[in-house]
Amino acid sequence: MSRDAELVKKLLETETQGKKRIAQAREENAQLVKEAKDRAHREIEAFQRQEEAKLVELQTKNAAEIAQISKDLEERVTKEVNALNSYASSHIDEAAKLIVKVVLGQ
Repeated sequence: MSRDAELVKKLLETETQGKKRIAQAREENAQLVKEAKDRAHREIEAFQRQEEAKLVELQTKNAAEIAQISKDLEERVTKEVNALNSYASSHIDEAAKLIVKVVLGQ
């Protein structure tokens, strides 16, 4: 084989190897991108689960606080109503006398 033929053969082999390396690099790059997407997807799902758990926890906590506030408010209203009823029953005679006095004009 002549020297020129050998150089051409080497160039063709080098070109073939270069094409193979480029193809391999593209495959590796595609695989890395796929792995990165999968990892990101898993991280997003994990984050979403954590945030949903926090939301459920807050809803539960707030529901308990709202129930306690409602209970406290109802107790307060009951106390006030009882106090007003007690006051009214202890002053009913005075109120009746005042009404009679106003009606009769005395």
